[in-house]
Amino acid sequence: MIYKKNNIIFLILILLLALSFNLCSKEKEINYRIEKGLLDLEQIDLYNRNILLNGEWEFYYNQLLSPKDFEVKNVDSIQYVQVPSSWEDLNLSPLGYATYRLKITHVPYPMMLGLKIPHMNSSYHLYINGELIAKNGEIDPEKKIFLPQHLPLIKFFENRSPELDIILHVANLSDNLGGIWSPIELGPEKQIIISFWKSIGIELFFFGVILIMGIYHLFLPFFRKKEKASLFFGLFCLLIALRVAVTGEKFLLQLFPDFPWEFHIKIEYLSIYLGLPTFSYYLFYAFRDPSNQSNRWNIKNFFSQEFYYPIINFIFLFTVPFILITIFTNILFFGKFLKIYQIFLIISSIYLFYGIILATYKNKEGAIFSFLGIIFVFVTLINDILYAKRIIHTGYLIPFGFFVFILFQSLTLAYKFSQSFFKNEELTNHLKELLLVFEKFIPKEFLELLNKRDITKIQLGDQTEKEMCVLFSDIRKFTSISEKLTPQENFRFINLYLSFIEPTIRENRGFIDKYLGDGFMALFPASAESAVMASIQIQTKIKEFNAFIFEKNFEPIKVGIGIHLGNLMLGVVGSESHMETTVISDAVNTAARLEKINKDFGTDILITESVLNKLSKIDDYKFRYIGTILLRGKQNPVKIYEIYNHYDEFLIEHYEKTKEDFYKAISLFTKNHIRESMDIFEEILKNNPYDNPARYYHYKCRSIIGF
Repeated sequence: MIYKKNNIIFLILILLLALSFNLCSKEKEINYRIEKGLLDLEQIDLYNRNILLNGEWEFYYNQLLSPKDFEVKNVDSIQYVQVPSSWEDLNLSPLGYATYRLKITHVPYPMMLGLKIPHMNSSYHLYINGELIAKNGEIDPEKKIFLPQHLPLIKFFENRSPELDIILHVANLSDNLGGIWSPIELGPEKQIIISFWKSIGIELFFFGVILIMGIYHLFLPFFRKKEKASLFFGLFCLLIALRVAVTGEKFLLQLFPDFPWEFHIKIEYLSIYLGLPTFSYYLFYAFRDPSNQSNRWNIKNFFSQEFYYPIINFIFLFTVPFILITIFTNILFFGKFLKIYQIFLIISSIYLFYGIILATYKNKEGAIFSFLGIIFVFVTLINDILYAKRIIHTGYLIPFGFFVFILFQSLTLAYKFSQSFFKNEELTNHLKELLLVFEKFIPKEFLELLNKRDITKIQLGDQTEKEMCVLFSDIRKFTSISEKLTPQENFRFINLYLSFIEPTIRENRGFIDKYLGDGFMALFPASAESAVMASIQIQTKIKEFNAFIFEKNFEPIKVGIGIHLGNLMLGVVGSESHMETTVISDAVNTAARLEKINKDFGTDILITESVLNKLSKIDDYKFRYIGTILLRGKQNPVKIYEIYNHYDEFLIEHYEKTKEDFYKAISLFTKNHIRESMDIFEEILKNNPYDNPARYYHYKCRSIIGF
């Protein structure tokens, strides 16, 4: 991309310009409140300023009450709601109609007053002292006429009374959102005109600048064929300019009031759907490294490239259905999908922001200014999403954010920090990195259990006791796999496997305390539920891992898991010169031995009865009792259970169908009715030859009988 060099003074002027826009957009606070549908202006100077009619209005849902209805008190009980707010905020259907009412006292008169009225979803009639002052669309419930329109208005009226009775009919049968989103502004005629044209002027300024920049960048590829970044940047500018025209004061509708209502809504939606992939392609071409053309999917490329081409393509492909739905359906249908895309947009923005950070870190040309500019864009983008969802009431600010972003794109790196600052920063970062490296050797969760803020607070002898679940996991027959690998390949394989599994442990509020070669020990302080859920998800992840390593010609693996619940002593042992954290408990030994028993039964996950009894949502799990076992070195036998949620559906179905027969066979086996037990296990195996525990018991029965 072509960048022009500018001096530091120009950069400061731009920042001051952005700050001035921000300051100009703020209204001074006024000490007034609307409560219970009443506003008293006795202490307010309405001659010289405008006020926002925010506060508690009277509200009558699914009623269109005329001024005469209030005169004869022909109304139901009064409800008060905050304005602005949507009907969804009130747990009401967005499809319907309602009456809002506000009484204002001590109003100056005689005087020409004005109203600056935003658009409402999706039509309204506004009455003042019984006279229709303004309307958008049509509302006639008797004739079932509800014509939508989104046109911000300013209206003026001569006030001849110290009181204003404002009645507002709002109807919506055309959109997925209903109600009043933005505040109504009341003030003297002159001030209302100034406020309206100020808003229009700012939006026209943004529109003009962004439009010109878009056209300019669109022409650059004609002179330089390889300038694809400029092409996408120009397209993105045009989309933002188009969005400016149909949001806020909607000056496109001011110019063309008969512009089709649904068509302008589609433009607003499409500017979002087309904007994300267009901006993504712009960033990709702006910061791509020509020397690295590898687009093959792998984890290394995903994290090493600023903007990974398969991800950028995925953003586009994911967006296509939303675009088509918006174009070919009505708003009641396509409006339902906006929230889904907003979530995707936030996730994609985080990824794009990561790419800009990475490009800045690599000191790529122009990256620092993209980083600063994108901050403005992301902040205003989040503001627009929150505003559209009525969480905040600031207005649409993305034009301002993108305006600042465009200006930043025209700058290059123009200054450097002093050498001493860099040295101090480098030293500080180095110390932080050292601390982070040290903390990798001791889990942060372990420190929290010891009530330590960081690793520097650890002392020899620190300890605590807590009941929690211990999970042991081990790769089956890893020795045979290891023999085929070099030492370096062994380490790579183990680290690749653990990188697949470890996030699952953390997602379920656990942490790995010890790495044991091809296995590990994990602790779950939160609950037994989290430990069992983690074990199920680990077995599911193993399937993904096997599919991944299959492409690298590795043999598939199987993993056994044992879980036990008990009291654990966690602490720091060693000497002053060499310390390490450890866990001392009989529960640890039980979990370790339970994991090994999986080999005998041919199971994947075994838990003890103590774990099962702590499961609060036991119906969510597929499990069965497989015996009472006397573990090596133990005096008391332990009841153990198999978890099989992760099995294929047909296996789960067989397990469930034969569960009662399985229990009956085990009961007979424990009572020494060996032949009867063997016959039942044999029948189970005929129906399900993959039932390994049944095969284990069947084999034991045959051995006892002497077959």
